[in-house]
Amino acid sequence: MKKKQLRYDYDRLLDIWEKHKITDYFANRFIKEIESEFNWGNMIKEMKSNPDCLRSDEDCDEYYAIYVDTVFNLAPSGKYYTPWARSNVTDKEGLIDEIWYEALQSVLCDKDLWAESGEGDPCDIFFCMLKDS
Repeated sequence: MKKKQLRYDYDRLLDIWEKHKITDYFANRFIKEIESEFNWGNMIKEMKSNPDCLRSDEDCDEYYAIYVDTVFNLAPSGKYYTPWARSNVTDKEGLIDEIWYEALQSVLCDKDLWAESGEGDPCDIFFCMLKDS
């Protein structure tokens, strides 16, 4: 019963935030922060010039990956959790993190980049770019 109640609380909070444009406020704020937080030109230059940044996936496609920071320093909640097991995060924190991750994906997509978790440590965040970009 508690799991159902938590989902209801989250959905209710999301409905209220969307009605009052709070989600839009956070999304716009996060996009501006993410855009200004990183030196994108230097980061892309480093990815292309540093041989340690070159990787390949299981399909043998080559891409660059550069370590950015941890979830603890980047996500608004400063917490690591999975969507299906988030007992250490409130509904409000989870919703704000979700908006932040969507803003991050939007910024990265505009730059032909994407984010990945670390292989050894899923709390590490890497920005990635195809080699041919």
